[in-house]
Amino acid sequence: MIEHLDELSMVEAFDNLKAGLVILENELGTVHPLVGECEEAIGLIEMTRGNSQIAAEYLHKAYETLNNSAGQFDRRTEEALEILKLVQALVTF
Repeated sequence: MIEHLDELSMVEAFDNLKAGLVILENELGTVHPLVGECEEAIGLIEMTRGNSQIAAEYLHKAYETLNNSAGQFDRRTEEALEILKLVQALVTF
């Protein structure tokens, strides 16, 4: 679905997610599953925009947040780790 967004929509989504991340961190703290999911979404948008290094940083942060808040066996944490591995493979390629 994300690959079907035009650049303007992608920028708008990115800006909204960044603003949402600040709100979530302020309201819920930095170690909450919703914060991790927002970080993951930002990372995926960055990947789609071709910013693989920045994407890897957000996806790593998302994995750490989800691991610390939901645990390593949570489905979201496991998915975040799989995505992170794929992106890291692209970054180091």
